[in-house]
Amino acid sequence: MSSNILRPVLAAFLTTAAIHAPVHAATEMGEFHAPPCGEAPSARAIAASARYEAREPTMADMTQPGEGIPHGVVNAHGKPYGWAVRAHVHLGPSAPEGWQGITPTAMIYAPQEQPVSTGVRVQVRNLSLFVRPKATGRWCLLETKASPNGALFVESFTGNQALPASPRPEPSGGISVVLIGGHNFHFFGDIKPLPPGGVEGVFAQYEARIIPANGASDSDVAAARYIGAASADYWKSVNGPTGHVGTQNDDAAIGRFKKLSSNWRVFTMNADGGGMPPPR
Repeated sequence: MSSNILRPVLAAFLTTAAIHAPVHAATEMGEFHAPPCGEAPSARAIAASARYEAREPTMADMTQPGEGIPHGVVNAHGKPYGWAVRAHVHLGPSAPEGWQGITPTAMIYAPQEQPVSTGVRVQVRNLSLFVRPKATGRWCLLETKASPNGALFVESFTGNQALPASPRPEPSGGISVVLIGGHNFHFFGDIKPLPPGGVEGVFAQYEARIIPANGASDSDVAAARYIGAASADYWKSVNGPTGHVGTQNDDAAIGRFKKLSSNWRVFTMNADGGGMPPPR
């Protein structure tokens, strides 16, 4: 998030790349593969990495235009924050000195033009974080959550105000939630220790789609409008308490906001020190 907006992780609301190629979701962006951090990449993983790079650049959600602006995210002058309009690089792959942790994070918002959608749920799954440690130069999977933790935060994150998300497990994986007016669904993984020596790349991804609520029709799904973005936060401590951005946690980067539909779609953020766009 922007450095002047809170990015809390509230325990009370907890719910249930091989080489230069960040795992496994087949979409318009191809399929991503990387071994868990600490494991040597297999020949299969390296081959998958090469196929991925040839098919789709990993910077798509950092360089292409956003597909919507989230509702209720404006500054004192009524203008949307920069991160709400386009992909935003803040700390990038450089954690503040002495900070110990990092976690994948994400947001689902109603767009400016339609602040409320009824009769639907938003389903998310497989929130994952990849890093490229300086010690190896190879992408690896640091954290993944099939069913992410999260809560319904006020759109501006003012005062850390949030409501329980009341997630429902879904047979196809992950969880679904019902968004309410004036709130976004902010979800996250566990805080993981940064690799010794730091990282030179950070990549986050998740899958999301819109599904009907009980008793809803296909027309409700077709009429619904939501947008989402992927991100990652550094943390001063792996056991850090909720805090203001810049004191306990701060973002690496935020990918562009993209539209959800009834089909699965992957949302990504890439802060690769070797090829990321300049900070905005």
